[in-house]
Amino acid sequence: MYAELLAVSLDASVAEAADGPTSVGAVLAELFLAQGRLRRQADGEDDRVPAVDTVTAQLHYDVTLLRLCSLMGITCDPTRFTQPSTERQRIHRAMADAGLHLDHLGVDLEDHATS
Repeated sequence: MYAELLAVSLDASVAEAADGPTSVGAVLAELFLAQGRLRRQADGEDDRVPAVDTVTAQLHYDVTLLRLCSLMGITCDPTRFTQPSTERQRIHRAMADAGLHLDHLGVDLEDHATS
């Protein structure tokens, strides 16, 4: 189910991004903001976060992660997110191999990942 939601969200994001220039830096900044949102939820800054908001935040992060993969030439496919945690780890390793260490951005998605 999550993989299907991700695919639809990615399609919508790609359509929106087609209207303007997209750079690795711009998408990386968006990823950083998405991680911040996940961190605030994980840290319990709002104990009443509805489940739908948590899934929405995870979808936003994963869509942004897939857009970054595309820009960097890293193989990605939303259908591989049947186990989101495993696919995020694979992508993070691939990005680290390419010289971009996402773990330095400061949030461990495994603490609050959709499995």
